Amino acid sequence: MEEQTELTVGSWKQYLKIAGGLLLGGMILFCMLILLLRWVNPPFTAFTLQENWKELDKERYNLREGWLPGNELPDHLKLAVIASEDQRFYAHWGLDLLAIDKALEEKQ
Repeated sequence: MEEQTELTVGSWKQYLKIAGGLLLGGMILFCMLILLLRWVNPPFTAFTLQENWKELDKERYNLREGWLPGNELPDHLKLAVIASEDQRFYAHWGLDLLAIDKALEEKQ
């Protein structure tokens, strides 16, 4: 004869405790991984993986390195370079006194 095992209230409680423990452990592990990203830079993200897969279908290109004369650069690129260096470039005559004053205040 085959033995039939019956689930009792006690065994259900045991299964619920195990499931609850696994769920709690998973949540703690997830939170620890999120906190770890505060100090560790991930080597890749879902976005970079997606972009890398897109690149596999594209044709390769040759990168041209070297200096270009200013008249060959697009105007929006010139403005982007100036803005990255000095956002108030057009508002002063060589020395940004406001930025110098702010730097001195921050240093003190």
